Amino acid sequence: AGYFLVGTTVATLGFPLPHARYAVLCLSLADPMASWVGRSVSSPKWHASASVAGCAACFGTALLVGMVYLSDDLPNLVVNSSGGVGTTTTTLATTTTMVVALTLACTVAEALPFGNDNFLIPVLTGAAVTYCC
Repeated sequence: AGYFLVGTTVATLGFPLPHARYAVLCLSLADPMASWVGRSVSSPKWHASASVAGCAACFGTALLVGMVYLSDDLPNLVVNSSGGVGTTTTTLATTTTMVVALTLACTVAEALPFGNDNFLIPVLTGAAVTYCC
């Protein structure tokens, strides 16, 4: 519970609020799904605490969250140089590409063999959203 609190706090204070929201949604939805599927479905392991099935569940959940949350809000996620939220025109292909890239960041954070994913997912996903948008 401590890493969850620290990770969400760092994401909330360290990134623009729309970016932090997606990162915390990934932590709240994709990480538990990865854990549940990883323990329930027999599949090869990446390492002691990450399986292929769990990572696939994390990816699928984060992708669904991203397509629902980010597709509508992508214009609001662009942060201009003064730190304010800006707007942009995006195509479906651009949106999909960005969501897949951000989903990969979440999945990699969940699968890393070091650190605690409750801290890494919101921090690395928030950083990816901030960098990509």
